[in-house]
Formats: sequence, C-alpha cells, structure tokens
Amino acid sequence: MFGKKKFDNSCIFFIGDLHYPYEHRDTEAFLKAVKKKYKPTRIVQVGDEVDGHAWSYHDAEPDLDGPGPEFKAAKRKMQNLQDIFPVIQFVESNHGSLHIRKSKTHGIPSGFVRSYREAWGVSENFSWHFELLIKGPEKNKITYVHHSRGANVLQVSSMLGMNVVQGHHHQKQCVQYWTSGFQTYFGAFTGCFVDIECLSQAYGKNNLKKPLLGGILMVDGVPRILRMNLKPNNRWDNRC
Repeated sequence: MFGKKKFDNSCIFFIGDLHYPYEHRDTEAFLKAVKKKYKPTRIVQVGDEVDGHAWSYHDAEPDLDGPGPEFKAAKRKMQNLQDIFPVIQFVESNHGSLHIRKSKTHGIPSGFVRSYREAWGVSENFSWHFELLIKGPEKNKITYVHHSRGANVLQVSSMLGMNVVQGHHHQKQCVQYWTSGFQTYFGAFTGCFVDIECLSQAYGKNNLKKPLLGGILMVDGVPRILRMNLKPNNRWDNRC
C-alpha cells in the first residue's frame, strides 16, 4: 500500500511487462534513454518482470533454454536493471510469482522458498507489493497500481473511484478518462517490452493485434504514454 518510505511522486515512470530474459533487445537502451531525458523520481514496474517460460504451467518451447539457463539469464537482466534504476517497486504478477505458485502446487512450505529479492540477487531497494496506492498532487486523488484487475481499465477505475495503472495486457497501451461530474479519473495500460520474434511469444503469432511496447510517465499526476516505437526491422527508432 502506501508503505513507510517517502517517494517523490512528481515524475513516476511505470515500466511495462519485461518478461526477462525474453524482452525486446533494445529495452535496456530505451530505459536508459527515458532515465536521461525525463529523470523520473520514482520507478514502478507493473509485474511480469521475468517470463519463467521454462518453469510455467504451460508446455515449454523445446528450442528455448531450460529452467537453469533461463533463470541465470533473467537474474543477469534483473541486476542490469538495478544498475539503471537502483530503486524500483514491483507489483506481484502471474509470471513473476511462478516460483511461489509452483511451490504451492507441489506442497513445498513457504519457509523453503526464497523471496523475490533473494532469488534475483538484488538489493533491499527492490521491493515487491501485491498492489500500490500512490498519492497524487490533487487532494484525495489516489493512483492504484496492480498487475491486472481486469481487461476494462475504466471499469476498474470506476469501481475503485481511483486512477488506475495496470500491465499484463500486452496488446493494450492507452490512457482513458472518465468523470463523475465532480472528479475526473484515468485508467491506463502500460504496454510491455516483449520480443514478438522470440519463441516465448509464439503462442500469440496468429493474433491480429500485436504487443505494444513501452510504459507510462506520470508527471504531477498527469499520465502520458511513452511508446517504444519499432522500425520495420523490429528495432527501436531511438525516440522516447
């Protein structure tokens, strides 16, 4: 929720689903460019920070890495992310929590399972939360952050009576508004950073709608989309 740590909420960067180590190859360059250009004061990652393809509940692609190599590659990516943004709040998610969910499936007590921080070898400045409530500059205006409370973000916002930022839905990257006549609220999807050419995304190759890459920047309570625009060759066009 609000937590004890004080954050500067004047410029918050919400990072879309990363799915390490199967993120788009230009993700790190994009994140560095955002940091340099906008100098965000707070970083929130909306979940699915890792993919967990090899240890998921679905059949794995046989031509991808097994659990050990994928874990080591994802761990390196998480530590590289720490070099870019030393302080990040993550929200828990279906992919990010796979190691915990799998332990429950197989009846392993929680005392045997390492925490997110221990597993990825990151500092205490990386923290994981079920949800986040972020105070905005307007009185009594709260932004609620969760991996996904539903595919209709405006409906979620209306039910909560708060601004809402979500991830999970790779094909959605938008900011939408609604008003009660007394207050105006927004609902936003961050987009993601998955590599559509990777076998980990093969399940979506027949979908007409493809992933939208990027995140959301919220400056003084006002959100805007930061697109990671791709050229026809599937490389980032260096704009953010």
